[in-house]
Amino acid sequence: MVIQITITTNASQVGRRMGLKANRLGVATRQANNDVADFVVQRAQFYAPIKSGKLKSGIKKERVASTNKGSTILIRSNAPYSSFQELGTKPSANYGFIRMRGKGRYGEGFMSKFAYSRHPGVKPIRFMSRALEDGRKAAGQIVRNRVRQAIRS
Repeated sequence: MVIQITITTNASQVGRRMGLKANRLGVATRQANNDVADFVVQRAQFYAPIKSGKLKSGIKKERVASTNKGSTILIRSNAPYSSFQELGTKPSANYGFIRMRGKGRYGEGFMSKFAYSRHPGVKPIRFMSRALEDGRKAAGQIVRNRVRQAIRS
């Protein structure tokens, strides 16, 4: 399960309006992008279900690209079952034959037994989607604060 957060800003236009050099604005947007990614990772870990802790500890961020206009950071969950927790699964029936050792119908050897089970499915938890929505709501304030700090310094 991968969520990609991208913050890009046309630094030359915004910088001219604010009286800020493009380089300083690029640094501010990279820092803001990093802050938003940290916030989303923190929220995803908060929303993730905890049974063994593998899902929660597997949520990480990594920087993919960085330019003077901004950066791209990937947030991913490395647990192999994270997509099942995020999206859910439908109910299913499992059936088949199980080979068992022991005395069979016709003497020694293997015998088969029919097995049937019904799995109710997994309801979607949407831990990454909810974290991304929280990040979208908080991103404006985080970017605004970083740009204000860049203007003041």
